[in-house]
Amino acid sequence: MPEELTTVQVDKETSEVLGWLANQDRRSKTGEFRWLVDQEKARRVSQPSPLTLEAAQAAAESMENR
Repeated sequence: MPEELTTVQVDKETSEVLGWLANQDRRSKTGEFRWLVDQEKARRVSQPSPLTLEAAQAAAESMENR
């Protein structure tokens, strides 16, 4: 069964930026849009890392001392 499609309207400037991004990533505008939406969704639903900067630096130092 074919994928159901819809149309998203954007202003000309946004369309040009989307095209530029798609070109940089070697994707179609649709593929770029989907990737951007997926990235934003992942960012919003991800849990903050419990690792602090200090803990990361301490771990790095302990690895250097081995």
